[in-house]
Amino acid sequence: MKAKLKTKIRIQKAICWNAMQQEKDYLLREVQRLSFVLSQLILKAIGKKSNGLDQDFESIEQTLRTEFDFDLTELAKMDKMQFNTLMSSLNESHLEKLAELIYHVVENSNQLLRHELLEKGLLILEFLEENSQLFSIKRMQLKNKLNDLF
Repeated sequence: MKAKLKTKIRIQKAICWNAMQQEKDYLLREVQRLSFVLSQLILKAIGKKSNGLDQDFESIEQTLRTEFDFDLTELAKMDKMQFNTLMSSLNESHLEKLAELIYHVVENSNQLLRHELLEKGLLILEFLEENSQLFSIKRMQLKNKLNDLF
């Protein structure tokens, strides 16, 4: 009887572990998918240097709204509390890519909220510096580029 009970407990543990592993894999795939989306938006912004980004800005905004439930215009207008809540909810790699996207959008367009976006990009990078366990030269270079656009 005890052997059957031990076997049953082992099977239940294995099933539970398998379910947790599948959930973990799903979350990892979702983080990777959203990182890819942000990378594609960055490429779109970089690719528009010669033509200007103003025409494709709405496409970038729509993709951000669909995938992240906010866009750059909303981000630029967020108060400090909303902004901090948003930053706390995003993955570190997503924050880095978002700051890079902000840089390329501001560099290649004439958006009315240019100053506010630059400020938010710098705040994202400062947040990452304070909360990340890793030092990033790329992040530091991006911060310098954003400061140069001010």
